[in-house]
Amino acid sequence: MMAVLIDVVAVVVILTASAALTATSGRHLWPQSASDALGGFSVACLFVVWAYVRAWNNRRTP
Repeated sequence: MMAVLIDVVAVVVILTASAALTATSGRHLWPQSASDALGGFSVACLFVVWAYVRAWNNRRTP
């Protein structure tokens, strides 16, 4: 149950960060400036970190 709660919180944080980073960019499909591209890259990094942490927490220890 705790893992589900952590997942939900992580997804909410990532989506909130994504919305905050793209709120001023007009939500273009393609980055219109370097700051838009950096914002998208930051969100992608958050997803990668989240996936890594999930994999680390789910590893099987002998």
